[in-house]
Amino acid sequence: MKRREWVAYTPLAMASGLGMSAVPAHGAQYMKASTRPESGASGPLEAPPAELRQALEEWTGGRPILWRGVELDLPELVDNGNDVALRLAVASPMTQDDHVRRMAVWAPRNPQALVLQVQFTPRAPRAEVTTRIRLASTQRVFALAQLSDGRILGGQVPVLVALAACIEG
Repeated sequence: MKRREWVAYTPLAMASGLGMSAVPAHGAQYMKASTRPESGASGPLEAPPAELRQALEEWTGGRPILWRGVELDLPELVDNGNDVALRLAVASPMTQDDHVRRMAVWAPRNPQALVLQVQFTPRAPRAEVTTRIRLASTQRVFALAQLSDGRILGGQVPVLVALAACIEG
């Protein structure tokens, strides 16, 4: 083994021996899960769980979900589920004729699956929300947005939670 290889791999080997994982600094941009509008996905990455389907059906009023157009940013790996940063946005001109009416986020493994619901008017400068939520365990988080023309856009991201929140006892 050459010295450069040894220097590059020694911290990773030491970290893995201690039960830790190491992520190179240049790989930090990959540590965020996100659904981007430009992905153009025509179907969901994963079907919503059965217990969530009814809630989504009620929220959409039976309209089909277009699984694109919603930008849902969450960390891919969460150390503590009690404080998880979330950013939800939809690109919209926010005019009287074309705007986002409402957006919602569901975490199906939480005791209360609906974790965020916001409403917008055309007076809002943009359809974007940044907040913090709690996640009970590792799960796929779903977000929907209803536009003024009635279309429903959706996005979803998987989140790995190391220390769970929302647990009693």
